[in-house]
Amino acid sequence: MPTLVLVSSYGYEQTNVDFYEVVAVQNRTVTLRELVQQRQDTGHMSGTATPVPGQYTKAEPIRKRVNPRNGVKVSSSSYAHPWDGRPQYWSSYA
Repeated sequence: MPTLVLVSSYGYEQTNVDFYEVVAVQNRTVTLRELVQQRQDTGHMSGTATPVPGQYTKAEPIRKRVNPRNGVKVSSSSYAHPWDGRPQYWSSYA
């Protein structure tokens, strides 16, 4: 099975980006592991990020139900959807 990576982009005064690898699927529930990122600065306190498949952060795996649009609600303020392979914009604040 090819690696499926999900991306979540969220924030108010800054843009946070997280990547997750789907490591297990059972019916409409997936188990996700957060991926390490490669970041490139492209401007003042901003840049792009890409995931490093197979390299996980220390965060514990999480189980989430897939919604009808093939995304998952990661937290109360963020949703993840299939990553299209393009670098994702991030920014930081102070």
